[in-house]
Amino acid sequence: AVPESVATVPENVDYPRYAEAMESHVPLPVATQIAKHDFSHRQADILMEAARSPHVSPETLETIADKTLSSGKMRGLLDIASVGKNPLDFRNMDEQTLKAAVSVLFHGGKDLPVTELDLAQLRSVDLALMDGASPAEAMRAAESDCRISRIRSPRREGCSHRTR
Repeated sequence: AVPESVATVPENVDYPRYAEAMESHVPLPVATQIAKHDFSHRQADILMEAARSPHVSPETLETIADKTLSSGKMRGLLDIASVGKNPLDFRNMDEQTLKAAVSVLFHGGKDLPVTELDLAQLRSVDLALMDGASPAEAMRAAESDCRISRIRSPRREGCSHRTR
């Protein structure tokens, strides 16, 4: 026999969506929120994918399960977790910078200080990595690009990382 507390489905929920969330091993409170449509369909899909991922701890899932986050930011935080990084370290990044950080991590920059770089530097590092540069060479190229851009346009935003 199944205990009554387990067999009881919350009231006013989308039962198929609730069942799908529970089958994905989403924690009960998050499954209930998904079934009550507190999350968009895309957000719910990301949460269910995160719950099934072996790289996502319960703490990480809790970080991602924030209905104030856009689905793009949720996706980025899930991608960060999938490469073994702590999403909490990236949570304050805007969505565009987060996407650039994810790209750097996927292109071989796992050991780089990506949380300390701004969007322009991340893009520069990512391009260098995609061109075959080592992570150290990519960082030097980004620092060089930022120094040159500050000389040309001292009021240019970005490249705020300290230079040597």
